[in-house]
Amino acid sequence: KVEEFLSSNNDGAIYVLEFFDFTSNGITTSSAAGTSEAYQSFLQSLGGGSRLVFAMERKSQFTDAQKPLNWTHAYVMEYPNGSAFYELFLNHTDLASILSEISQPHSTYMGTKNSTGYEKYPNMFSEGLGSPQILHFHGLHFRSRTFVDEFDELTEKIKVQNGFRTQAWLDIDADCGPSVEIDQFRVETIPSWADYGNAIVDPIWGEGALLRQQGITFNSFSGFAENDAIITNLYNN
Repeated sequence: KVEEFLSSNNDGAIYVLEFFDFTSNGITTSSAAGTSEAYQSFLQSLGGGSRLVFAMERKSQFTDAQKPLNWTHAYVMEYPNGSAFYELFLNHTDLASILSEISQPHSTYMGTKNSTGYEKYPNMFSEGLGSPQILHFHGLHFRSRTFVDEFDELTEKIKVQNGFRTQAWLDIDADCGPSVEIDQFRVETIPSWADYGNAIVDPIWGEGALLRQQGITFNSFSGFAENDAIITNLYNN
């Protein structure tokens, strides 16, 4: 499926999401931290129209999955098209040596930017980065997209009023590695924990959250990442 996805996407940007678990017995060691920094530098050096649009270190994650996606660091790369990924990444002369330094298994997802959300909820997408203090991520595996759409419709105004800014919705089309199946990956920023608290205590939010929960499977996960992450608004950059 990966090969099919890459060969069929040569007319627009693709996104490659990599999730690494840089821990030893649950603790991120100094050597692991160095490895994560080295891999991030490698991605940033690829050039050729590619760019590292997200780099995040996970602080927390919430999921009901029996075998959740375990990760400490995630990177999202944008490539001009599928051919560019082959040329810039897979055929890179240093790739084998770079990956040999990473003993931890990792999961890779590939997809494209979702434009439907941007068209339906422009106020959530259209104001750049805002003043991000909190990076909130969601990996969604849909049971009913209709229920999730209803959550988005109910909470749009609440999110905008509390400074939430959607930075990306990525539709997942292929994966490899020990991946948990997901259909969409979302990233949003929130100005403060107070703003987050104000949003989720709204009764309308509670109503929408129940619908969202019915619309996703146990594979889904949400959580928060370090606020010094690399963040890019894919709809305004």
